[in-house]
Amino acid sequence: MTADTAPSAQLISVAPLPSSWELTMRAFRCWLTTYRRLWRSSVWSSFLGPVFYLAAMGYGLGSLVDKNGTASRTWSTSRRRSWPSRR
Repeated sequence: MTADTAPSAQLISVAPLPSSWELTMRAFRCWLTTYRRLWRSSVWSSFLGPVFYLAAMGYGLGSLVDKNGTASRTWSTSRRRSWPSRR
């Protein structure tokens, strides 16, 4: 390039950087928008999942115990036979 065809030097204006408070608020709005979209899965994984797990465990273990609060006879007698005698 020759001097007469070279582009003229122009000053490029740069926009000022946002303050830390503005950046904080942008990040907060981003996380809030994301949470609004995903709150249902958060409720499931943090509350409803463990509640259903405990209910299933209670139902399953409750079916092994009879109304008197003892284990069923077939299970307890078979366990006693498998233990070594202490005589």
